[in-house]
Amino acid sequence: MKIKIFLLLFFLVFLTTSISTSEAEEIQPISMNPVYVADDLKKIGGEWGYNENIILMNDIEIVDETWRPIGYIGKPFTGDVFGGNHTITFTKDTKFVQFSGSTDANGYGLFGNVYGIKIENLNIITKGNVTGENNAGLLAGVAGGSSSDPTIIFNCSVRGDENVSVNGKDNVGGLIGSFVNGTMKNCSSNVSTHAETNNVGGLIGYSYLCNISAVSATGSVKAGKNNSGGLIGYDYFSKILNSYATGIVSAGEGNAGGFLGYAQDATKISYCTATGTVESPKKTGFIGGWDEENKPIVTGSFYRETEVDLNNPAGLEKENYKNYKIFIAVAVGLVLTGILLIFAVKIRSGKKQREL
Repeated sequence: MKIKIFLLLFFLVFLTTSISTSEAEEIQPISMNPVYVADDLKKIGGEWGYNENIILMNDIEIVDETWRPIGYIGKPFTGDVFGGNHTITFTKDTKFVQFSGSTDANGYGLFGNVYGIKIENLNIITKGNVTGENNAGLLAGVAGGSSSDPTIIFNCSVRGDENVSVNGKDNVGGLIGSFVNGTMKNCSSNVSTHAETNNVGGLIGYSYLCNISAVSATGSVKAGKNNSGGLIGYDYFSKILNSYATGIVSAGEGNAGGFLGYAQDATKISYCTATGTVESPKKTGFIGGWDEENKPIVTGSFYRETEVDLNNPAGLEKENYKNYKIFIAVAVGLVLTGILLIFAVKIRSGKKQREL
C-alpha cells in the first residue's frame, strides 16, 4: 500500500513539474531596455541593438538642435516601443539628419525607418519647427511592414506649439511620413505640416495598403505642388474608418482635399468627416483627386454638411450644393418653358390653317 501511495505522489510531482516547465517555455518574459533620458535613445544602434524593445520610464526632453533618427533604410528599427503614456518633447527648432550617403528611402523623425514593430501609448510635443527631407514625420519618417508582419501604431499623439510645423520635401505627415502595410488606431495629430513638393497630410503623408481607424488631424496642411490632405496626402488602397480632419488645406498646383489629397486604386473610406477650408488652383473638396478607373469607395462620410459618396468623391459645400440645385432648377424651368412655347406656337399655327 505504501509503495502504491509513493508511486502516486511521485507521478503527481512529475506531472506538475512537467506542466510548469512546459508553461515556462511557452511564456517568456519580454526583454526591454528602459529609457530615462534622451541619451538612452542614442544607445540604440550602439550599445543597444536595432532589434531590442524599449520602454519609456518617464517624460523626457530632447534639447538637441539636430537629431539623428533611430533606424535607417539599411538598418531599420525592429524592436517594439512601449511609451507608458509618457511624452517626448523637442524643446527647440530641430533638424533631422540621417547618416551620410542617405537615400530618398530614408525616413526623418524621432524614428527614421521602422519595420514590423508596435509603437503604443507614446506622445510627442514639439516647441519648435522640425525639418527633414523626404518621408518626414514627428514620430517616424517611414513605418513599413508586410501583410504578415505589419507595423502597428496604437494610441499615439503628436502636438506642436502655435506657429510651428513639421517640414520636408515629399511624403510629410504630422505623425508619420510614409506608412506602408500598417495598422493605426486611436492616434491624433495637432501640428501644421508643410511639404515643398508633394504628398502631405495632417497625420500621414503617404499611405499604402493600411488599416486606419479612430484617428484625427487638426493642423493646417500645405503642399508646394500636389496632393495635400487634412488627414492623408496620398493613399493607395487603404481602409480608413471613423476618422476626421479639421485643418485648413492648400496645394500650390492641385489635388487638395479636406480629408484626403489623392486616392489611388479604390481607397475605402467609411464614416469620416472633414470640415477645413480647401484652397487649390485645381481639384478640391473632401478628396482632391482620384483614380477615375478605380474611384474611392466612400460611405457615411461628410465634407462639412454635405454627404460624400461614390458618385461625388470630392463632395460639395452646402452653399455650393444649394447653388447647384438652384442652377439645375432654373435650367429645367427654362427647358420646360421653351417646350411649352413651341407647343403653343404649333397649336396657333394649326388653328390658322383650319380657318383658311
